[in-house]
Amino acid sequence: AGLAAAYAQVFDLPLEDIQRETAAQGGELELRRRFVERIQHDIEARDAIDQQRAHAPAAIPSGAITIDTTRLSLAEVVQRIEDLGRAALRRKETEAALLDAIARNANAALAYFSQATELPRAPGVILYMGNHDVRTFEGFLAYLHDLQARGVQPEVIFSGGVGRGTGFFRRRAARYFRERGRPVPPLEQLSEAEILGLMFGSEAQLETASTNSYENVRNSRPLIESLLQAGRVAPESEVAIIQAPLHLKRAQVVGEQGLNGLPIAVRTARVVALDFTQLGEEEFVINALRLLGNPARNQEGELEIFDRFYPEAAAQIPQEVRQASLQAQADLHQLLVLRPDLW
Repeated sequence: AGLAAAYAQVFDLPLEDIQRETAAQGGELELRRRFVERIQHDIEARDAIDQQRAHAPAAIPSGAITIDTTRLSLAEVVQRIEDLGRAALRRKETEAALLDAIARNANAALAYFSQATELPRAPGVILYMGNHDVRTFEGFLAYLHDLQARGVQPEVIFSGGVGRGTGFFRRRAARYFRERGRPVPPLEQLSEAEILGLMFGSEAQLETASTNSYENVRNSRPLIESLLQAGRVAPESEVAIIQAPLHLKRAQVVGEQGLNGLPIAVRTARVVALDFTQLGEEEFVINALRLLGNPARNQEGELEIFDRFYPEAAAQIPQEVRQASLQAQADLHQLLVLRPDLW
């Protein structure tokens, strides 16, 4: 009688009907089975509605930890939660220590690899090497406006095809357009130089095949030669190479080698600062990977690129810079193992 009354109350059914059906269909055991099935059905129906609703669906978020409590006592559930909490806290502490160590050593390496010449005051041409960092483009605009305010009108070359940082750059470029109230053009099929040209919105020459700094210079040299021959760039003037801070030292080496023999001085312009302690998570990882590389993914950092392609310049890298780069690279690898979602 107690079970029949509970069934009637839970499902808002007449008690007399439940009692009659129970007597006709096998007694209380059958009623118990129907009770469980009905509750299970209602729970599943409710869950399906909650999971499929448009706003705040009841879904397990990515990366969430789940506990199957089916065969656990209350005390066991509490213990499981405490164990998971302690483990998560230890991971967070390890992650924070790794981030601090990476930032410290990456900044030490960056201080060397971001070295630039004195900012050119009157360049005849600006060679902008495509890169992942939209902040560099904003720094370029500020630099160019300062030159123009002083009556200097340099030619502008944007150089860049499709490389390993292009996808990230496209996302940042789309945000750049949106933040300025400009319609976002279709960017997926465009090279970095073409995107930069759209962002710039003024006359510039585009070189759209390069995928690294060496190719930037090699493929842009004919454009600079044409500007010199046409008298649009004066002999003995300067070319200001603009690149993300991570790659400025290499840009100077590549520029001096690749433009050797032209009647023009090669300078590098650092138009934006970079500090790993001030970066958000996504910016931190993409810049760390570009500076330090990741051997597990066959990605070379600045140190490996210098050692492999520019041995004479590599021989001048101070030992403390090498040590900082290698330690930061090892810590970055450990961080990405701990947090694979950062890829």
